[in-house]
Amino acid sequence: IAYFSTYYVVMQIIWRAFRTRFPAAPLLARIAVLAVLGYAIAFTETSGMATQMMHDYFLYRDKTFTLVFGSLCYGTIFVVTVPLVYRLDENAQPDGTRTLPSLFWDACAANTVVLIFYAVYAALISRPR
Repeated sequence: IAYFSTYYVVMQIIWRAFRTRFPAAPLLARIAVLAVLGYAIAFTETSGMATQMMHDYFLYRDKTFTLVFGSLCYGTIFVVTVPLVYRLDENAQPDGTRTLPSLFWDACAANTVVLIFYAVYAALISRPR
């Protein structure tokens, strides 16, 4: 949880700065920023785990494939969840709170989107070659 909390705090700071500085940015620009941000976080974590010091815990059969394609898949999860997490704060009531049903449905939406992407990537990776 410490890792993901840190990732999301960093991503939310950058995402909020982008949205504040460029409020009228076109959709394609917002997607590009999210894609770069998600890939950067995923690649940084993946490459940080692929060290000799972590060899007993993380061993990648094909390190290049994992760093490039694995980070792409992993980064996509951030791309689709960062806007959902961003909404948690932006859609708060005037006193800064959110209703439990609202939080529940936003969390379900984020998890459903992530599961869909995992299923798509699993189907792509496990296809016969």
